[in-house]
Amino acid sequence: MDRGFVWFAQNNSTTDYIELSRLLASSIKKYNKHNQVCIITDKAVEHKEFDKVVILKNDYSKEQEWKMNNEWQVFNLTPFKHTIKLEADMLFTTKTDWWWNYLYQYDMIFSYHCRCYKDTTITRTPYRRLFERNNLPDVYNGLTYFRKSRSVQLFYNLCKDIILNWPAIRNKFLINCHDEQPTTDIVYALALKI
Repeated sequence: MDRGFVWFAQNNSTTDYIELSRLLASSIKKYNKHNQVCIITDKAVEHKEFDKVVILKNDYSKEQEWKMNNEWQVFNLTPFKHTIKLEADMLFTTKTDWWWNYLYQYDMIFSYHCRCYKDTTITRTPYRRLFERNNLPDVYNGLTYFRKSRSVQLFYNLCKDIILNWPAIRNKFLINCHDEQPTTDIVYALALKI
């Protein structure tokens, strides 16, 4: 089966996401038999830990410190038919191969109602107040499964439109949103709501 883990790895002034990606890839490979990994980045990297490295042709986050404006490109850039999209600052601590059997049943699955390190559901944070104010689904992009399908392509096209038109979207469709850049969680939540 053509499946694998994908995430974006673009360094900024404070964080080396390439190094974090190496640790994440090693943790996936340590625990999982089905462990192909791919990073999407803006520069060539040595990739012994990665099965594939995709270089961004169009970097929509080039001038930004927090590089999230490329996330909508994951659908077109993933080399896999079945993809689990992660974030570079994660680690796997257990086997998750069984996930694939469950995920294959769907075109797309999002993380909802995430838990903290104490295994309690995160209910209120300053960041999530925007979700409450705007009646957005409590979605987290950090762990998302999708397969190549028309419905998923439409979802990511909508994400692209939201990101590339962020000032207008923020001002016309969100209550009390002052974010200069869209976060991927907000973009996913808006796209899901639409």
